[in-house]
Parts: sequence; C-alpha cells; structure tokens
Amino acid sequence: MTQPKISNIDYDLYILDANNNILSRSETYTYINEIEGTLQEAVGYITTGSETAIYKLVVSSSIGGSANEPFTLEFSVCDACDQFEPDENPEMALPFTFSTDGSYLDIRSLSSPFDNDWYKLKVPSNRIYDKLLLQIATPSSNTCRLEVYKNTISNGYRMQKLVATTDTATLNVTEGEYYVRIKNDKAMDSYNADDIQNYTFTVMPILRAEGIAITEYDGNEGVNYYVKYPAYDKAYFRTKTWIGVKGVVVATDKETNKQYGVANHSVTVQYANPYWEANGTPHNAYRTGTGISNNTGEFNIRLDLPPAIGVDRWNAGLSTQHYDLCGLLIYLTEQSSIQHEEYIIHYKDSYYN
Repeated sequence: MTQPKISNIDYDLYILDANNNILSRSETYTYINEIEGTLQEAVGYITTGSETAIYKLVVSSSIGGSANEPFTLEFSVCDACDQFEPDENPEMALPFTFSTDGSYLDIRSLSSPFDNDWYKLKVPSNRIYDKLLLQIATPSSNTCRLEVYKNTISNGYRMQKLVATTDTATLNVTEGEYYVRIKNDKAMDSYNADDIQNYTFTVMPILRAEGIAITEYDGNEGVNYYVKYPAYDKAYFRTKTWIGVKGVVVATDKETNKQYGVANHSVTVQYANPYWEANGTPHNAYRTGTGISNNTGEFNIRLDLPPAIGVDRWNAGLSTQHYDLCGLLIYLTEQSSIQHEEYIIHYKDSYYN
C-alpha cells in the first residue's frame, strides 16, 4: 500500500480473516524519504488447508487522513513461495549474519510482483570496517531492487532510506542495526511469473586499513639483500641505483587475530638521504613513488635513486666501501599515521686498499 507523500498522514495495512482476526499487519510510521515518500506498507499471508476462505484487506489510519490525497492498494496471489516467507516489512526482518570475510544468500526468490524480503544487519563496535559493500543479482528477467534503511525510533519502525541499487552499493556504517529490503524493481504488468529464479544477496565489509606489512625489498644486488656493517647492530637492505618495495596493506580481526589484505588504498614510498639535504642539494635528497593496493591488499612500488654521496665507510680489509645510511618511509597516502619506517644502505662504491 503506497501512502500519500504527506508527513502528517500515516496509514496502516492489515490482512483479516472472515471473523476480523488480524492475520498479518504492517504499521510502520511515516518518514518522508525525499521525492519517494514514505516506505510502503506491505503484508503477506500463507494460506493453509484446501477449503475456500475469505480474507479482508484493510487500510486504517493511525494518524490523519485526506479526502483528496489517495493511497494505492495493490495485491497478488501466488502458488508457491520460499521457506522464509512471509517477511514483508521491517518488523518481520530476518537476521542476516556476516563475518569479516563477508557472506551471501542465494536460496530465495521474489515470488510475486509485491514480494518484499527483509533482512536485519547488525554492525558491532569491535569491527575493522566502516563501510559495507552490498550487492544484489539474479538471472531472472524480474530485476531485483535492494534498499537499505535505518530505523529512526526505538519504539516501532520509522524507516529512513539510506541507499538503493539494482546492482552494487557502498554503505557507510556505524555501530547499530540496518535493514535491507529486496523487492521487484518492475511494475506489476511487467512482472514475469514464469521466470521466478533465486537472487544472490551479498554483504562484504570494506576493511579499514590498520597497518603496512613489508614482504620484499629488491634492488641492484638482488631480492632482500641485507648486509650487516660493524657500525650497526642489525643488517640493512642494500642497493645502489633503484629500490623496489613490495608489501600488503593489512587489517587484523581482533577476535581471531587473522590478518586481511585491504584493497584500493594508495601507498607512498619516500626515500630520504640526509647527507644530500645537509649538503644543500635537496633535489637529490628525496625520491617518492606511489601505488594502489590490489584486491588482496598487495602493492609493488619502484623508486629510481639519485647517486649516493658515500659519507659513511667501512674498511673491509682488502677494500673500503662507501655508502650512505638513508631513510625509507612507507605510508598510506591519505592516512600518513599508518606507516612503516626503515633504514637502507645506499651503496656508492668500493676501493681496494
């Protein structure tokens, strides 16, 4: 039942039996969602037995009324429905659980042009995401529409529409409950009752980047070529004219301690040579490169380096090696507090003693 787009009118919808007993009801409060108006009231009932029965559809006003602003009442009868019916309004929404890995459902269909399937998503406080990727798909010619709502009151249902799609949508979330409505996107006379097929509803958290894990350095002398000089208490990666940095943008599930790669984040790698800076030659002091993490969170960035000055040296007996100890900073381009710092040996040359 579609109501007038008037904030001070609120109609409800009921299915009654012949003795006026309520079999199903929809009593959502009016919330004007821009030009679309308020959420339609929707009810459903699964009949039992084989005897002829009388059912009544009743529209009742809980607030206001109008002699010249019409409501529209539409109904359909179908021969079969899935095992989870009826769930036609937010009061009847089914819990839909999902983990950090996401979840999907593909065992339901829209069995009539007015079938509404409602789901309730619970977003916890201890999460590692602030967005959800929602997707609806079906091989049927009866296109599905996915809508997301937030209940704006604690006593009853007053539904504010947040997003709508016939494909994929991204939803910004905070702690709390969200309601998903899946319905037919076509008009009643365009619905094909001979092409009822299951839809796939998917919920996938878009993870919040929390760290950077370096998996590989590459350069002139090879992959992960580390050298320990006597002046330092640890080995550092050594290269001469270029460096390649591979890593993963990660998030960690606090309950399972499982790490996940986070896609679509810009990563910046910055090389800094303090000796060129002190030498008054800043154009040789820094090199910067960026890259985007792929669908598994991995990135691979290469920098061509300026020549080393060779301020530091190590007498290795037969030869003396000249090098600079330089800084390497890897960070999220738009969130620089998430970073990884490292020193590298920027090799210049060796001379025989």
